[in-house]
Amino acid sequence: MIRLVPPSNVPLTSPVTWKTRLRDWARESGYRLLNAIGVPGAIRDTTYRDELTGHTVTVRIGLYYTVLTIDGRDLYFHRLTGKLDGTGQAV
Repeated sequence: MIRLVPPSNVPLTSPVTWKTRLRDWARESGYRLLNAIGVPGAIRDTTYRDELTGHTVTVRIGLYYTVLTIDGRDLYFHRLTGKLDGTGQAV
């Protein structure tokens, strides 16, 4: 579980300026454009173990596929399209 807690020396609310709104709008517009034209998202190799449930999730980036492993079950996603290509399981 990830907890997003602001540092104690930073107020929970801050004044929103026009620059902040413009920056946020530009960032969101850029992300929407990338999604609209189908650019795949970036992800790095990582392993995550959930302390609460005991599940383990691993991400591996291969030459042709991104492999998402959840408790030993592999899900293969095409590297460029992001579409699920198949599943597998270690025996």
